Amino acid sequence: MSNACHTKRKLVVQKLLPYLLGLVPVIGTCSSEGAQSTGLGALADIMASDMEEHSTVRELSIPFGDRLSQNETATLSSALYPLSVRIPPGVPLSDAQFALQRLEQSYLQWKARHWPEPVYGSAEGYVVYLDDNTHACAEFTVEAIEHQKDVDAARGFATVSIPKHREGLIPCIYKAFALGSLYRLAPYMNPKWKDASASYLAWQLSARDDFTSGTLNLQAQPWHGWFGHSFETGNESAHLWALIEKRKKAFLGDYFWDMWDRARFVSINFQHRNKSFDLWEIIEAELKASSQTLPKFLTELALDRATIDRDRHRVGFSTEHDILMPTTELFVQHFLKSGELPTKINDVDPPLEALGSAYFSVNIQQEHRGRAIGVWLKGEHGVNWSLSAARRDATDYEISRIYSPERKNIPIYLLIETTPQTQSLLIAVTNLSWREPNVAYPDSSTRSFSLTVDLAESKTPNP
Repeated sequence: MSNACHTKRKLVVQKLLPYLLGLVPVIGTCSSEGAQSTGLGALADIMASDMEEHSTVRELSIPFGDRLSQNETATLSSALYPLSVRIPPGVPLSDAQFALQRLEQSYLQWKARHWPEPVYGSAEGYVVYLDDNTHACAEFTVEAIEHQKDVDAARGFATVSIPKHREGLIPCIYKAFALGSLYRLAPYMNPKWKDASASYLAWQLSARDDFTSGTLNLQAQPWHGWFGHSFETGNESAHLWALIEKRKKAFLGDYFWDMWDRARFVSINFQHRNKSFDLWEIIEAELKASSQTLPKFLTELALDRATIDRDRHRVGFSTEHDILMPTTELFVQHFLKSGELPTKINDVDPPLEALGSAYFSVNIQQEHRGRAIGVWLKGEHGVNWSLSAARRDATDYEISRIYSPERKNIPIYLLIETTPQTQSLLIAVTNLSWREPNVAYPDSSTRSFSLTVDLAESKTPNP
């Protein structure tokens, strides 16, 4: 391809960049060698018809066919960007082309948002292996640690599992690219944080809930804590970042990358903290700077978990400004009615893991609207507890909230005033543990509790 043609294509891509982000798969033209042009470069070909015919595939170890034979492998490299996809035997070449196209799209998404990018360490750029022998959606392998000024950066490659359906590659390619970025910023951060963080970006950019099945399971089983000791990966906690960025009123990735950027550290001084360094430390420091505390923040997130994404399919919805939330309803332990109070629930089962929560719904019947509801929490010893509640209207949208201070080893009382518009209450109980959270050291302080709910005649507690 001539330099003039290459420059021309770049100009076309730049002009079309706002439209290309979020692009559906592009069907390209065919080169003189019969190779199909794919990805963003293909659309540039269509829009600039006077250009020479070409393919975004720069290098291929065998001629194009339906699939590689048993002993053949191939590398597909982008003609525009430092990206490559390697294919094992038996993989359809059309899948590899699709993967390369999605890798190009990931690259452009990162460029447009000015997000940190992976280390492009080889002549092939950032390499993604397609592998039908791995169970993980995407994994990152560190090849070397590069010393860049005062920080370290990991250089390596990603491995993506080959799904049953081609569309399943979309979130996995996003995750593979995100992992490269995260390992560049903080190579020593706990892998669970990287897994959860990369899964979050992949979920948001692909808008595929089936990709984050672990997160949906956590909605259905909220007694498990964030990064609970029963989880082997961080994928289940991808939802945590959605809650945090929503609460911080940030656009997609703004607060996220701010925290990860702060996670960089000088390897000479901090490498000995390799196993204990935790992103919770960064988040807590930021909260303290804004006069907030981590326990209060976690209590707020416990109620935020009840937020369901009802707007996913509305006209004009865009993940550029809207943080996706799970479409799965949060599991509620008990449904109560104000006419059946008082109610006491002893030794709630299952017990709560550290940072796990339990939820109770109280339907406020017509004759009781405007009256107060009293709630008494008595948790098992050894951890801090929080009790909070959200007032909701007839459509289950939140009207307002109320929190109790966190307490340890003593009963907590919360008086919840209702209004004529209050049709239900959502009560949340959270196990805040006895120590600061640290993903590297799983917290096994699982505890149960008892809860009493009653109509209140006054503001005087009377458990």
